Amino acid sequence: MKWGGAVVSVLSLGLWLASGWHLWYDFDTWAILLEHGRLTTNEFGGRLTPSWPRGFHCGSLYNYSLAPEWGFTHQDKYFGNSLALPLWPFPIVAIAPTVIAWRRDRVANRVLRGLCPKCSYDRAGLVSGAVCPECGAAAPVAISPPAKGI
Repeated sequence: MKWGGAVVSVLSLGLWLASGWHLWYDFDTWAILLEHGRLTTNEFGGRLTPSWPRGFHCGSLYNYSLAPEWGFTHQDKYFGNSLALPLWPFPIVAIAPTVIAWRRDRVANRVLRGLCPKCSYDRAGLVSGAVCPECGAAAPVAISPPAKGI
């Protein structure tokens, strides 16, 4: 979980940051745009042919500032529909459980090595169940090491 979460966190954060460069892909009647911190789809409904060249492009499509737009928007216009999904929640949703998984793994490794889970004090020689003399943390619950493969 911690490595998968790390990969998803980096990819979603990179996608959000890359949206400042206005990536887009245009089809005949609709387009997908990655712009201003959000993923936008535009459906032209055959009523409007976009003026930019078709295909994958990277650059500034419009003359906007690079300031991200934070909200969800939907527009139903005569020329077509537009739906914009903000990208900023995705890194947050990915990073939070990843940080928790890495922290839990670090604490579990300390306990397996015989260290205090709070301050990493070496608990060797202490009576089982004794509090940590360094920080006063309660004795860790014994964790057995993972079984080796057969």
